[in-house]
Amino acid sequence: MRQATFVLMAMIAFGCLVNKKTARSNLIFLLSFYMIFNLGWVFYHYTGIMVVDFPMLALIILGHTSKGKFRYYFPGISTPAIILLVWGVITSLIALEVGWALAELSMILRAYLVFISVANNIKHVDDIKAMLKGFAAGVALEFFMAMWQWRLGPTPLLPFINEQFHEWRATGTFYMPHYLANYLLVLMPILFRFLLYFKPPKKIMTTRYGILFSVSLLTFLITFARGSWIAFAVSMSLVTVWSVINSKYRVRVKWALGLLVLGAGLLVVRYSDTIINQFGKERSDATSIRFDQIRTAKRLIKDNWLVGTGLGNYELISPNYVYDYERADPRSWQFSEMVHNSYLFFTSQLGIPGLLILIWGGYVCFKYGIKVVKSKISFFSNLGIAINTGFVGIAVAFIAGPDIKSAQLLIHIGMNVGLLIGMIAMEKNIKKYFCEASKTSTPEELRTMMKKMDSMFAI
Repeated sequence: MRQATFVLMAMIAFGCLVNKKTARSNLIFLLSFYMIFNLGWVFYHYTGIMVVDFPMLALIILGHTSKGKFRYYFPGISTPAIILLVWGVITSLIALEVGWALAELSMILRAYLVFISVANNIKHVDDIKAMLKGFAAGVALEFFMAMWQWRLGPTPLLPFINEQFHEWRATGTFYMPHYLANYLLVLMPILFRFLLYFKPPKKIMTTRYGILFSVSLLTFLITFARGSWIAFAVSMSLVTVWSVINSKYRVRVKWALGLLVLGAGLLVVRYSDTIINQFGKERSDATSIRFDQIRTAKRLIKDNWLVGTGLGNYELISPNYVYDYERADPRSWQFSEMVHNSYLFFTSQLGIPGLLILIWGGYVCFKYGIKVVKSKISFFSNLGIAINTGFVGIAVAFIAGPDIKSAQLLIHIGMNVGLLIGMIAMEKNIKKYFCEASKTSTPEELRTMMKKMDSMFAI
């Protein structure tokens, strides 16, 4: 059944190319929806052809057959990505398992291809709407699956998709609960901003944002991913304080704020014990073991600081850095497992140069987000704030998890960066339009046109 699902999803994606008028928006929708599925033809070490590859490749084909130049290189953002790929190849060639390293590197390459497929194809308001609708469809499916898993067990979709089940923690379509949590960590700030800070022309739209945010928050909670919870609290606190300080970004939908505070309060009261227990003795062993893993990773990095072990080779080398006196501990077999800190994990595999490239890339992505935040179009500005909030959240979550190896997370980041590039290009075209319009229109007419522009982006 999974093979049939795989083939059907491929046919749907490439079938979109038949009608060129709607192909771009439809494929962007599928890309943002398909990314949640851990489904594909895996032929070597966790890599192969995944369902998300179909809309991505179709978008690249569409870009080459449409008017305009299809770009594989974007100044600024592409440089650290390409250098990282080159450095990954170099470290792979001296790894114990060269094939494993190259297979893991293909996940970064896929994320870059997703980035360019989105950056080249975000050209119209309908394209942005299509991406956000794909995300919304993903949230709805994750909510259904997560609630079913939490209360009943594996879902009826098990025969059709590669579903994982972790008993009391929800995974949705993802391999691990914290992978689902990080998907929502990146996505929820968008729903939050549109719920409170963007006033659409119709109230029903705000209600829609409120429902999506509520179900995504509940799904987020039942992953019981403590690191992601903390990351969400940190990132949202920072952006809320920043929004209060900057009056330009104040809350615009106050009735929604009241309902949100009430709902959050009731949720905390109802599940306060459950939440507190996640940070208590019940999971203290899982927390303490991570310090042992960090100690092992630091030893490995000290000896392999330049090139690391190569991607995917960490656990082949790490047992050598568990000392003899530590092996008396019955838990010592876990000391050499994947370290639950993405920065250490990345450094251990690609050396300190790899970490520096990662930081450089993160900085560049955030800088492009700031450009969008400064937009005079409220929709763009709020979306830029939300995407940067997601970047901050993931940066914090990386401290407590190895989630940098999640292919779905890398794809999600690639999509968001591509969306930023697309919005920057769109705003340039909009500015040109208003420059021309200003020659024949009054200031009042221009303000009216700007309001209409904002209402066009409401979904």
